Amino acid sequence: MQIEIYKGTSKLYTFPSVLSASLTDRLSGERTLEFSVLASRSQKLVPGVIASDKM
Repeated sequence: MQIEIYKGTSKLYTFPSVLSASLTDRLSGERTLEFSVLASRSQKLVPGVIASDKM
């Protein structure tokens, strides 16, 4: 699976080798995406970005 991270309409990052992903939607309105990737580097993700999965 591949996950793409967007801010508005601009693509910030693409993670091509996602091992697992979990989306949690709480009653408070908080939504959390957690995912594990095969990567030798890390990327800082900030609030307000949007994730899209490409299967």
